[in-house]
Amino acid sequence: MNHTTSRRAVAPVIATILLVAIAVVGGTLVFTFSSGVFNEQQLNTPAAIESLIITGYDARDTAARLFHNGTSVSSFSGITPGAGLLAVNDIVNVHIQNAGTNPIDIVTVTFAGTEYTFSESAKADSGEYSIADNTGYASNQVLEAGEEATVIFNMTDQIKIGRNGLMQITTGNGEVSEKIQIGRELG
Repeated sequence: MNHTTSRRAVAPVIATILLVAIAVVGGTLVFTFSSGVFNEQQLNTPAAIESLIITGYDARDTAARLFHNGTSVSSFSGITPGAGLLAVNDIVNVHIQNAGTNPIDIVTVTFAGTEYTFSESAKADSGEYSIADNTGYASNQVLEAGEEATVIFNMTDQIKIGRNGLMQITTGNGEVSEKIQIGRELG
């Protein structure tokens, strides 16, 4: 009987050694795989976050319109102030800011169900929009990180004072929208 007992004592020791060896080999494989996946360069790169916000708008029934930096411009032709509505060819200014860490590409601008097309001109025609930043009118639809600008669009339909219109700006990675009350200035 002593002989059988001594043989049984060897089996748990061998089993323990095998389990430790399997754990070491498995840990080595996991470490080798993950060291290539999470290298130092990837861990130090900040996340690219796109954040476009609408900071205000000017949809008043007046000849002058405010830009994002507070300057007033009244040189728009075709504006019909005092009509009790924003008519075709009236201008609405929407103030936007890129609060993200990377440039933002504006893909589409929609107001009250109408999609507007981009114009590099300071005077966009009906159905078009332009972008003014701190240096003047932009030749492209890209906002740099931290940049503020004004989207100026020329109305295609008339909307009565007091009504709301949904402003939607679509970027390369998403969309931002805000209700704009015609006849008001905000921000």
